[in-house]
Amino acid sequence: MIKNLELAILIKYILLLAAYGMGGTQFTNVPILFYRPQKIIPDMSNPSEYYFSDEYPQITSIPMVLDLYGDREFYEVIIMTSGYVGKFVAYILLVAFPIKEQYEHYAVYTPILVIGIVTSITAFYQHVVLLTISFFLWFGSFSFLIGLIFSYTYKHFKGKMSENSVIYLNLTWPVVMLTHILFGYFDGHWRSNMVYFTGFTNLILGISLFAIHRVIQKLEIQQEQLHLETALLENYQDTMNYQTQQQGKDNTNNDFAHQVLMLHNEDQLVSNPYQNHTKKGSDVEKNSKKNNNNQHHQTPQLNPDTLISKEDQDKTSFEILKDNIMMFKRDVTQRNNIMIWSLVWNVVGVSFVGCVIAMNRLEGNLYLNLAVSTVFELLGNIAAVWLMSRFSLKNTIMACLYVMGFSYILSVALDAWVSDNSPILKTLASLLPVLVAKGTHETMWNIVIEFQRQVIRVKYHQFSFAVANLFDMSITSTLPTYQYFMEKNGLNQFLGYGIYALVAARASVNFKLFNKNSTATVISMRRSSVSKHSNQAIPISKLKKQSADLNQHFEEIEEDNCKNCIEMDDLSKNNTNNQLQKLIAL
Repeated sequence: MIKNLELAILIKYILLLAAYGMGGTQFTNVPILFYRPQKIIPDMSNPSEYYFSDEYPQITSIPMVLDLYGDREFYEVIIMTSGYVGKFVAYILLVAFPIKEQYEHYAVYTPILVIGIVTSITAFYQHVVLLTISFFLWFGSFSFLIGLIFSYTYKHFKGKMSENSVIYLNLTWPVVMLTHILFGYFDGHWRSNMVYFTGFTNLILGISLFAIHRVIQKLEIQQEQLHLETALLENYQDTMNYQTQQQGKDNTNNDFAHQVLMLHNEDQLVSNPYQNHTKKGSDVEKNSKKNNNNQHHQTPQLNPDTLISKEDQDKTSFEILKDNIMMFKRDVTQRNNIMIWSLVWNVVGVSFVGCVIAMNRLEGNLYLNLAVSTVFELLGNIAAVWLMSRFSLKNTIMACLYVMGFSYILSVALDAWVSDNSPILKTLASLLPVLVAKGTHETMWNIVIEFQRQVIRVKYHQFSFAVANLFDMSITSTLPTYQYFMEKNGLNQFLGYGIYALVAARASVNFKLFNKNSTATVISMRRSSVSKHSNQAIPISKLKKQSADLNQHFEEIEEDNCKNCIEMDDLSKNNTNNQLQKLIAL
């Protein structure tokens, strides 16, 4: 039973990792779905038709199918922008309507299923409006998932799956991306990548998560019933042992008449049965305490932290939002930390998203650029683990931001300095900001989330994460327009990214860390929470009902025991009086 439950939970965890990793296909899909050939020549006989070069004959992008060139190029901007607006809306929902714990399971599974549906339906009909809606729901649903999955895996799993969830989740990201790049190399049609690889996979994962959740619920109910039956059986065995013990004592009382002959005081003879009754009453009291102790060990104790958390869960979403806003207004330190943390988080997102949408404009081979940059993401994830174990997170964040800022500015200078006669140097110069962004993104992603525990109280993590992503989406949703504007004016888009990173590096100096005692408290709370969830396989409400049922059952048994003891005592007194009368008659 327990092994089956543990296996089901492990399968669920793997499915969640895969679903989160599939989110990386957003970024590897964009360069393929919106690939623009290097040479686009309008047909003189029909201005609405275009001829384009085939550097990658396996690619058939959305602009190629819908002729999004010339004045129609702006439709591409609308489609891509709708995706980032969807992200923005998702985080508005997370801030305005905090998800209660009892609904978190379905709130995590549903976005995965929605992604599968909205990306699959584009296989049957292709239109700018439908693609705009699909990208809005696709990107928005995944952002909604990101806003919940880190806290969800932390709370609803135990052991290493909970403690290292950030690292495990982000490791699946580059692995799935590399797999998708390999798939796209052989089949670059937009429908194959968006529908078959992304849509159908998410559809299967979403359905599987709902199914495995039902299995886990049934196994938990069976485990709960098994715990209850075991507790009742143990109590029944204790009761039978006690009654057997009392019966043995009554057999001993049959020799009482022989002891009466040795006594000369009639009052003492009469008082002994009542002393025996007192002794039996004492045994009943001891057994009652024993049953209570057994109940204490058999029924899991309710953790006060859980009860407090349950009180918070009883609040409405509006009440929770009101508490968060009041904290943001009154606690200056928390407000400043949340604002700076949101700025740093946004710099990481801007540099990453900006490089992704610029990927199909870079020099060199598209697939090689994607593969190399994704490998840097994987290396960045590994580097994050090493840096977190050896250096101060605050200093690491500042150093990474300065590296990002100066690297972007350097890439702009190199791009202007390197001539077109050096294709290798030209490719390296254009690829440099992408490598920096991909590598530092995965490094910063893990470190910034871990650093959140040092500057923001645990109670406000969900709120601060949603606010940070809301701010992030409000900026990144403008990046396609920003890129369009910079290209039309002959400017390098990475110049703005570099300046932005340097501003964030300077602002990160103002982070106010909690003192050591407060940090130790946070760590202690985390360990306590992990321990609590590792031992708590049954819902609290059901445990309370189980505890009440056991109490009632124990009381009924104790009443029966007391009645049996009194009846046995009365029988013993009657036997003793009869024997005394016979002795007096003799």
